[in-house]
Amino acid sequence: MKKITLLFFSFCLATQVFAQSENINLANQFLADFKAKKFEVLSNYFDASIADKITVKLMQQTHTALTAQFGDLRTGDAEETKSGQYQLVKMPVLNEPQNMVVQFIFNAAHKMLGFTLVPKPKVSLYKDPAYADASLYVEEKITITSGNFKLPGILTKPKTGNDFPVVILVHGSGPGDRDATVGNTKAFRDLALGLAAKGIATIRYDKRTRVYGPKSAPDGVALTIKEEVTDDVQAAVRLAQQLPGLNAKKIVVLGHSLGAMLAPKIAAEQQGLAGIIMMSAPARPFGPTIKDQFAYLIKDQEQLQKQLHLADEITHADTVKDQHKLIMGIEASYFTNLNQYNQVKVAKALRLPILVLQGERDYQVTLKDLAIWRAELGKNKNVTIKSYPKLNHLYTEGEGALSTPAEYETPANVPLYVIEDIANWILKH
Repeated sequence: MKKITLLFFSFCLATQVFAQSENINLANQFLADFKAKKFEVLSNYFDASIADKITVKLMQQTHTALTAQFGDLRTGDAEETKSGQYQLVKMPVLNEPQNMVVQFIFNAAHKMLGFTLVPKPKVSLYKDPAYADASLYVEEKITITSGNFKLPGILTKPKTGNDFPVVILVHGSGPGDRDATVGNTKAFRDLALGLAAKGIATIRYDKRTRVYGPKSAPDGVALTIKEEVTDDVQAAVRLAQQLPGLNAKKIVVLGHSLGAMLAPKIAAEQQGLAGIIMMSAPARPFGPTIKDQFAYLIKDQEQLQKQLHLADEITHADTVKDQHKLIMGIEASYFTNLNQYNQVKVAKALRLPILVLQGERDYQVTLKDLAIWRAELGKNKNVTIKSYPKLNHLYTEGEGALSTPAEYETPANVPLYVIEDIANWILKH
């Protein structure tokens, strides 16, 4: 999970140019009231479905976080774009280092659904890995149909042959795309192209929260890990069982970060999987994990204490009286649901093959978690555990004890030795 600097529905939505001055005017008015600390009026800008969640306290916390990072926030000229049924208004942040954008999400009634800080779009410097050989694989567009939700995706498979094992790639936190793009890395694309050369197919897709944003749960249903992740993985498995050329008895779920944390749950609920792969899987609850991230990233002690308090709220989300209350932009009920899940206990009860992988330079999911997996699962005959000294959370190489967020901006690929370890494990089991 990246450092969170602003709250509310931080969804990455594909856009096209769309001009509508009313939303820009409203965004400017909102920002003026926000900077003037008129917190009591800010909920009026939001759609009725979420206006009651835009509390004075939450706006004060957001203002404090922004001020700590930028001082007096200055923004440039706004532009408006369209994303599906929503309009986005974006204003570049002029404060140094000038790499962020304030983004507003509006519905057709000119009411806000989101107010967040996002990275300024960059030209991708990513390149396919050297081990990717276009003569060895083919890619086909597919659609994962999960209830009323349709997610665009890609089937990558060897160009020749049949009856391939297939790996379902499961995202970490946030609204990830099919390639698991972070900075100038695309870990899922690397895995797909590398595994295809080893005779293994993959399915990857845009995460529901990327495609549907604030509408990712059915009307009247609070978003949980079921709607965010597991329902769609089960739909992908069903599709894999039907697609020609794939072996329905050799389906493996590979999860990264949150996806790895949920892989045991997916296996327990989905009959017939051949195995699961857990890359950078948190073994601890979410609250302590994010607390460690804050302690590593935030140097300002006053700001750190405020963020640590939010981490404690996540840990004890079940004690929050109003489960609709937003904690770091997500309803408390989401964390209550997540905290009820014990991934280590569920994994210990599984009898199917499990591969646990960990980058030793990962600051997001650390060697603390790996130590727990080793202690709890290391003696199980169905479990293989391996760590990599040079790798970070995204499975790219670097130097130093722990990586930093800036490292993700360096164009890099998942090393071939990781691809080979995964492929060899799949073919063996």
